[in-house]
Amino acid sequence: MRSEDEAVGSLRKYVKTLLALPPKKNAVIMGLAPLFYQGVKLAVINASGELIDSSIIHPFTPVLAAEEAIKDLAKLIIKHKISWVAIGSAKLALATKQLIDIVLMRYPDLACKVKIVDSVGADGCNASLSIARRLQDPRQELAKIDPLILGKKYLALINQERLIKEVKSLMQSSNKITPKPQIPRNTMLADALLKWKTQQ
Repeated sequence: MRSEDEAVGSLRKYVKTLLALPPKKNAVIMGLAPLFYQGVKLAVINASGELIDSSIIHPFTPVLAAEEAIKDLAKLIIKHKISWVAIGSAKLALATKQLIDIVLMRYPDLACKVKIVDSVGADGCNASLSIARRLQDPRQELAKIDPLILGKKYLALINQERLIKEVKSLMQSSNKITPKPQIPRNTMLADALLKWKTQQ
C-alpha cells in the first residue's frame, strides 16, 4: 500500500505539472509530432484553436530533405504569422527543436518562440493538432485524454480505479482555479503609503 501511495503522489505531481503549463491563449500555434520514417507531422491552429493548416515534413530521412523542411517551415510561419511552435516530447523532440532553431536563425525577423510539451496521449493522425492545442489551452486539451492513458506509466503501481479517480479529481480541481486579479503597481504603492500614514 505504501508503494502505491508513493506512486499516487508521483502521479499527482506529474498531472499537476502538465496542468501548470502556462496557456498561450489567442496565439497562432504550430504543433509538431516528430516521428522518424513517417516524418514530422505538423498542424497549425488559429487563435480559436481551429485547424487551419497541416502537413508532413521529412527532415531526417534523407539528410538532404532537411533543407527543404527548413524552407517549408519558414513559409508556414510567415504565412500564418505563427507566434509559438509546440513540439511533442518524442525521441526526436530535441532534433526537431534544433531544426526550428535553425529556421529562426536563418530568418531572424520571425517573431516565434519554441516549447517542448509532453505528448502523452497524442497519438495517430491528430497528434500534432493535440500538441498545438495543449500549449494553447492545457486544461481543456488534457481533459480529453483517457485518465488511464494520461497515467499509463503508473498503471503497474496504482489500482486502475484509484488512478482514474485521482486523475479526474485533479482535472476537476484545476477547472475550479481562477487566476487572482493583478493589482496595478501604483495602486499597491498608494495603499502601502496610506497604511504607513495611518500608523504614524
